[in-house]
Amino acid sequence: MTKGSMSTSMKFIRPGIVAGSFALLFASSCQLSPTEPADEKPITIGTSSVLAGLDPAGVYDAGSWAVFTNIYQNLLTFEPGSPTPVPDAAESCEFTSPALTTYRCELRDGLTFSNGNPLTATAVKHSFERILRIRDPLGPGPLFANLLSVDARGSLVTFHLATADATWPSKIATGAGAVVDPAEFPADRLREEKSASGSGPYAIASYTAEKSITLKPNAAYKGAVTRRGVAVEVHYFETSQKVEEAWNARTVDIAYAGLPAATLAEIDPSDADVRLSAGDSAEAHYLVLNMRSQREPLGRAETRRALASLIDRGHLAGEVFEHTVTPLYSLVPQGVVGHSTAFFDRYPEADAAYAAGRLRSAGVTTPVRIKLGHQNGIAAVEARAEGAVGEGRPVPGRAGRGARLHDVPEAQPEG
Repeated sequence: MTKGSMSTSMKFIRPGIVAGSFALLFASSCQLSPTEPADEKPITIGTSSVLAGLDPAGVYDAGSWAVFTNIYQNLLTFEPGSPTPVPDAAESCEFTSPALTTYRCELRDGLTFSNGNPLTATAVKHSFERILRIRDPLGPGPLFANLLSVDARGSLVTFHLATADATWPSKIATGAGAVVDPAEFPADRLREEKSASGSGPYAIASYTAEKSITLKPNAAYKGAVTRRGVAVEVHYFETSQKVEEAWNARTVDIAYAGLPAATLAEIDPSDADVRLSAGDSAEAHYLVLNMRSQREPLGRAETRRALASLIDRGHLAGEVFEHTVTPLYSLVPQGVVGHSTAFFDRYPEADAAYAAGRLRSAGVTTPVRIKLGHQNGIAAVEARAEGAVGEGRPVPGRAGRGARLHDVPEAQPEG
């Protein structure tokens, strides 16, 4: 169940830089203006989205993927501001079966990792198979649950899927699809070293866990990015408030995943010190339900339907995110093949009376107590807003009608 779609990102190019996403920001043709020399001082980025690790098989978070997009290479990648994947390590990719169950990519010639080892179809096969073999609980394995097998023959990589999946190109363009060197990344366990060789536009110059990572341009890179960038220093902060303080003090050029929505909404695009561009993004926020036990509230379909009818995406997008995002009514983000308005078609607006009726008809005793878990930052504000509506408490612009689905204490942050 989606809570909102980050379909608008803010990206500011020097001398003052703020970004909604730095994935491919500095690894793209738009990271520098035409007049800026390639040997200028490093671009500094401040973020509260910490790099969780360097092994793509063991992490599944935006902070790590933003780095992966630049130090590793995917068969496909996303250009800044576009949710449509384009070839990167691949020369071309396409579905070869009408049933959308066979997807084939042909690699570019002469690809190498930053350590000099060749990037081959076998390396691609190894990268995907180890994710499924390791099955790390914090890894992206579930994203590839539909993958039956990978074939490598010459320069061709062929994916065989269990069922039709029009979103497969977008999945392999994420950080989960990063191609790693078989000589450095074991097939059956995670890599523990605090360094790694990739084939992306950047290579790691230095890395201090939870503090900073410095990236330098990779001269051997061959892919979608056609223009060489400058060195980049990413500094990690504990809270979004620390990121905003660094931005206000101008000690960072880019603030990524840290500035509050209210701060972003107040930025003046006409400011001479800031160049603003906005574009589509495939990032989405989801409310994930635990249905493991039928004895728990969410194990019952009627409770889930009642909850779905209470989610007010318009309120979240407008009041919580200050209109910096658009509501999402599908599990698939806008701009990605397979997007629809399925949730809007069934629940066109938040309806507490409908929710109460579903609970009564199912014999569910109210209030239904549900504990919400969330990350720090904007997710905490989202959780409080949803809890307020569910408990029948009024929120700005709404009248509480009391379905009493949520009757929960203050949600506790995760990690």
